[in-house]
Parts: sequence; structure tokens; C-alpha cells
Amino acid sequence: LLGAVTDLDYPKDRLQIQVLDDSTDFTSDLIKPLVEKYQKAGYDILYLHRTDRTGFKAGNLMSGMPHATGELIAIFDADSVPESAWVKKVVPYFTANPKLGWVQTRCIQINDKTNLITRLQTLALDAFFMVEYPVRQMLGLMQGFSGSAGMWRKDCIEQTGGWQFDSLTEDRDLSTRSQVQGWQAGYVPEALVASEVPTLMDAFLNQQYRWAKGHIQDYRKSFMQVARSKHLSRKVRLESLVRFSFDFSFLSTLLMLLLSLPIGILSPGFFTFFAWTFVASVGPPMYYFVTRSSSFPSIWQRIFLLPGLALLGIGLSFSCGFAVVAGLLFKGGHFITTPKGGQIAAPVKPSQSLATGMKKRFRISMPALYVVGELAMGIYLITTVMVLWPTVGLVMAPWLLSSAFGYITVATFSIWQYWLKPKKHIISSVQKELANLS
Repeated sequence: LLGAVTDLDYPKDRLQIQVLDDSTDFTSDLIKPLVEKYQKAGYDILYLHRTDRTGFKAGNLMSGMPHATGELIAIFDADSVPESAWVKKVVPYFTANPKLGWVQTRCIQINDKTNLITRLQTLALDAFFMVEYPVRQMLGLMQGFSGSAGMWRKDCIEQTGGWQFDSLTEDRDLSTRSQVQGWQAGYVPEALVASEVPTLMDAFLNQQYRWAKGHIQDYRKSFMQVARSKHLSRKVRLESLVRFSFDFSFLSTLLMLLLSLPIGILSPGFFTFFAWTFVASVGPPMYYFVTRSSSFPSIWQRIFLLPGLALLGIGLSFSCGFAVVAGLLFKGGHFITTPKGGQIAAPVKPSQSLATGMKKRFRISMPALYVVGELAMGIYLITTVMVLWPTVGLVMAPWLLSSAFGYITVATFSIWQYWLKPKKHIISSVQKELANLS
């Protein structure tokens, strides 16, 4: 990331770089030499390291605000690599529109074909960036900031209350507040930022749990603000309240599956209309069919991945269903950094040696409760089909068995990557990187 931002095609004297680090492991030992290297080369780089992680990412971003000297603030996660022309492509949108508060740019995944998990995530994100963002902008609907690869007007951040800590998705929170208060949002697909998606199932589950919980927290917080906003039309308000409630689908899916057995026993006639619900299954495939995916340009590639994406979505409903409940009951929470490139972050005391910290950081952890719950759901649904087969089994079997397979598949990936995936190459690749720096 530092190499990319120092290579941006923009006047060096008009560019301030902030490295915001709230890590408590060996990360600062990696960053400091790089910062000093670029400072000596004449770049205006400020390294801010805090050991108090209050507010997590939101708190880290807030800590840099008093030191920001520019009118526009670009935000990149540590795994981001913006193209050199990124700033020049984005800034003109702000100069042309003084009411533009922030813009999101397009992310492309550099590890899109690492394994099946990254392929499925890439297809989903391509649809997000190539279909949803452009369509929402075309229709004048509310947008959500993704947390990275975007640029904000400093006045917009400050006037809408800044980065706040009562949600695990501070990006969605601030972007919603800004639009409710009259600032406009934009999408610039021609400005590209390369980034990574999680390569491990448990890392992916933790990321999705945080997003689902944070989105529900934002929904609770902003519901009345959106509903009463004088800056948004009735159409936009209604669509936003429906769209931003999407994560409730995880909980509803989980509840429907759990209730299928008792309902099937007590009132089997309830499911006689179920076969007609196949109409609702047409939308998601069409969403991905029309996606102009740079990673999977062939429609046959996307068709091949669709079953896996459907299974992954079902499998997510267990952990994300509980995330929805947590988001409804609690504010904030613990922000677990999403590891990338086969890395699983674990707290490492600063006093530990770099070698010891490296081994602990790259030790893979398995969310045991997720795995047990997913396997239990799979067994429960198979049992449900067997029990209900004499009455409504034929009607319900496709849905229940595919859902069971989804839960078992997600659990199997977690178990396989924990017990069988080689880990030595992860540590050795990082050791080589450290050797190059030294």
C-alpha cells in the first residue's frame, strides 16, 4: 500500500500520507522502517500508532482527523493497491460538485482465483461493484461506503458527526448520516483499487458476522433519521429502508429452516404452496448473469460458480443469523481484523520477539461454535426430510437438502483448512518479505 500511494500520479507537495496503526503485535516493526524510508525520500508521511484500540477502526480513523491537512481524504485498507492515476480520476468529481461528500471507487480482487472461496467472493463483489453501485447511482438511490477505496470531503466528515464507535460498520454509518443530512454520494468505476478477499473460511465467516451485526446496528440507529430526512425523496427513503434491512434475511432463513420440522408435523398443508416460491429464486441468478466480471467474463464461468455461491449464502445464515440478533441487542462490539492471504490475526504482545509473534499471528484458528452449529443444522435438515417425507417431503426436499449441503459444505471448509491446510509456506513467505526489508 505504501509503495502504491507514494507512486500516485499527484504532486508530492499536495499529498499528505497518514499511516494509522492501532496494532498491538509486530506490525509496527514492519511499518516504521518503510515510513522512515519514504520520509527520507521527501514524502510527507505521518505515522500515528495508538495502543488504545477504543473505537477500533472508527477510533483509528478519528485519531488521524486532527492531523489531516487536506480538504479531501482518501481511505485505503492495508491490503489496498490504488492505481497511479486514482487521485486524478477522483478529484475532478469534487471540484465539479461542492455538495459531493464522498465517492466510492471500484475494487478488483488480486487473489480472485486462489481457491473456491476467493472465486465465490470475487463474483459476489463484482456484482456489487459492477451492477448494484452503478444502478443505484443511475436511479439516485442511497449508497453505502465500503470502508476502503474511497475519498471523502473533510467538511462532510466533520459536519455529519465524524467517525462514531457505536457500530461495527462505521463506513455504512457515516455514509448514511451524510446522505440523510444532504450530502451527495458518488461512484467512480473507472478509478481502480486492487485488494484482497479472505482466503480462509473462518476469516470469511468472521468478516461476514461483523458486517451483518454492524449493518443491523446501523439500521437501528438510522431508521428514523432516514424516514424523516427532508433531503431524501419518499421513493429514496422507502427503498433505503427496505434495502438496508437485507441482513434480516439471514435470521429469517435460519428461523424458516428450524421451524420447517414442527410446522411440517403440525400443519403439513402449510407447505402446499411452497413449490410456487421458485419464482423468488430467479432474481439472484439474473443478478450474477448480467455482471460484467473481469475475473469471470464468460457467462459459463459464472453459471458454474452459482451453485457454490448459493450454498455459501445458506451456510452463512447460521453465524450471520446470530449476528443479526447481536446487532439488535447491542451497540458496538469487538472489531476482529479480517486476515488476508491465508493469514489469521491473533493478539501478540509487543514484548514478544518478531519470530514468536509471526508464528502466533499466522496460526490458523477455527470458530468451533460455527462449525458445530453448521454441522448440527445439516443433520437436523436431513432428519427433517426423512421425517416429513410421507407428507410433504417431495416438495420440501430440494430446499432442505440443498440447505443442509450448504451448512455442511461451509463447516467442512473450516475443518479442512484448520486441520489439513499446510501452514509452513505462510510463515516462510512472510520471513522472506522481512528479509527483503532488512
